Amino acid sequence: MKKSTFLTALFLALTTFSAFAQNMTHRHTLSGSVGMNVFQIVGRLDQNFNEDEAVNFKSNATPSFGLQYDYAVRKWFSIGFSGSFNTFGSSADRITVTDEETGEVYTGSYDLNLSRTNLTVRPLFHYGNSGRIDMYSGLRVGASIWSANVKADGELDAEDLFGSVRGTGAIPAVQIILFGLRGYVTENIGIGFELGIGAPHYAALQANYRF
Repeated sequence: MKKSTFLTALFLALTTFSAFAQNMTHRHTLSGSVGMNVFQIVGRLDQNFNEDEAVNFKSNATPSFGLQYDYAVRKWFSIGFSGSFNTFGSSADRITVTDEETGEVYTGSYDLNLSRTNLTVRPLFHYGNSGRIDMYSGLRVGASIWSANVKADGELDAEDLFGSVRGTGAIPAVQIILFGLRGYVTENIGIGFELGIGAPHYAALQANYRF
């Protein structure tokens, strides 16, 4: 009985060590992701406009397309880099805007095209790993680079319409990665998902390759 218990404990210990050692063997992870972002919510605003506010209003948004690289420093910690890109656009043949200060009403058409490139460093904390399962939480810290092009005709002025988004610029960006999960269908190839708060997405699907 004692011998059986000892052998069982030894087997579990070796299995656990092997799982962690396997993860440390594959220290490099490359990932491609497609995520949902706030642009896609804003892109559905055409449902909230009526003909008195905007004529032929249209909007569209792409998912956040991303690439990530992570390096396992320890079995419980990795550091990596992430980049993503997404766009948003909207237009109307006629839109009516009221100046809040003067009360004057302006009417005209507009066309807006906006893009965001997100570049960050990402420290991740890993837990519950069992060889082919990798769970983690962490942060993205970096910058979002914005680019915008606004055109307006008629009585409208592009700067008055979208003054804060005109031109280009970079602002600090922080995302809290609430939870991520990678499941490997082979020793090297996996699929997963990620949930986060902040840019570049709040939910994403991913394909992974570790080596």
